[in-house]
Amino acid sequence: MGKKKIFKIPPFRYPDLKNLFKFSSQQKKTIIEQLNKLEPSFFYSKEDIEKIAKSVKVDQEKMEEFLEFIREVYSTFISMEIPAEEFIDAFRSDILRIEDEIIPEEIDWSEFDSFWEDILNMDDSVGVMAKARGLIIELPRLYLESRILSDIRSIFPKKVDETPKSGIIIHNLRIRYIKNRKSKEFYISLSSDDLRSLKKTIDRAIKKDKNLETTFEERGFTILNDREE
Repeated sequence: MGKKKIFKIPPFRYPDLKNLFKFSSQQKKTIIEQLNKLEPSFFYSKEDIEKIAKSVKVDQEKMEEFLEFIREVYSTFISMEIPAEEFIDAFRSDILRIEDEIIPEEIDWSEFDSFWEDILNMDDSVGVMAKARGLIIELPRLYLESRILSDIRSIFPKKVDETPKSGIIIHNLRIRYIKNRKSKEFYISLSSDDLRSLKKTIDRAIKKDKNLETTFEERGFTILNDREE
């Protein structure tokens, strides 16, 4: 018999676990119903979060965190590569390990199991989201943001006390990215010609992106939006 796999809930997710125990049976049922209606996506859209929060009658920010907790649990389920029943058992065991006031004295484990069974069966909504995010995270470098800082460099005459009469414009492109879950950055100096060349390259890539998206969607293939709405 193989070693039993362990699932550990990170402490920063304890508030979401506490909310789960506070939700009524009807609220949990509503969350399941709303999640089942979601189209495959990369993120929960603001509209989706707002709609679910309104349906469950809870604060929108609290619901956003709880939905992200659900996605993280699903991602962990995928990575552990064990049957749903075994995963839920490991989940339950970790809850019993927690010595915190978030754990109520009495828990309806049957309702708890049923809720997560429904979640882990959402292959076409939460499952797609969790797998898509997992694929992106596995890439060696992930783009975060960029900024261009521009300045002018004066060209001084032989007599440095004389006023410069010429200069060059330098654009410093800063790119921030993630590698090994850590934020890093680097700079590249660009001329005006370089900027125009870079713009042409990006414009071409955008056209290719739209072309590919249209082509595959015409064949019934869903392209996930990797931008938060």
